[in-house]
Amino acid sequence: MDLGLAFRSTKAPALKAWFEALAARVGRKKALVALARKLAVIMDAQLVHGLVHGRDFDETIQVTAAAAA
Repeated sequence: MDLGLAFRSTKAPALKAWFEALAARVGRKKALVALARKLAVIMDAQLVHGLVHGRDFDETIQVTAAAAA
């Protein structure tokens, strides 16, 4: 199973290391599902708290709307 698409960024070496360690213990398929869940939980927390890449979600919407106008 090629996971080249799962790890294109070099900014998440800790997440990749976590995945590789888990894959060695439980197998790549289960580790991939666990990685997807972990990322979903992170994205859900960002949406609930209004954060998008460390910025306030409302600020991001305003900047995007101003750029489009």
